[in-house]
Amino acid sequence: MTTLALDLASTTGYALAFDTEIISSGILTLDRGRGVLVPRQVRIARLWRRLNMLAECWQITDLVLERPAHFRSMAASEVAFGMFAVAGLWSTIVNIPATSIVPTALKRWATGSGAARKPDMIRAAAAKYPGINVFSADQADALLLLGYYRAMSC
Repeated sequence: MTTLALDLASTTGYALAFDTEIISSGILTLDRGRGVLVPRQVRIARLWRRLNMLAECWQITDLVLERPAHFRSMAASEVAFGMFAVAGLWSTIVNIPATSIVPTALKRWATGSGAARKPDMIRAAAAKYPGINVFSADQADALLLLGYYRAMSC
């Protein structure tokens, strides 16, 4: 079983695991091209291509997504909900089951508080995965999504 966990945003955090071993984690930057922001359609096309590439290379069997919540700006909200919809459509087309996780449940599981902030989530990911260099909140969320999904699947 190969699971891909995504924290979708312009900078998308990802974590990829085969059975119990984490293969890779990090971030995918979808919103920049030669130093400038790119249009929404380009971001969506990049996400679609990366999903196809990961599925082909790693034989993805499960997709885990953080469900969008509330955002400070309408633009951020549009990006997150749009990417969530695209990832859901992609998983349906390629017949890979997708599970969405509510952010407060993830935060409560990771830190004990449903209102945890980004630094708290980074610390929680670093503590749960000491062999991985956790360098961003996006990567931390993806790693924790993967851990939460596995914990709830047992």
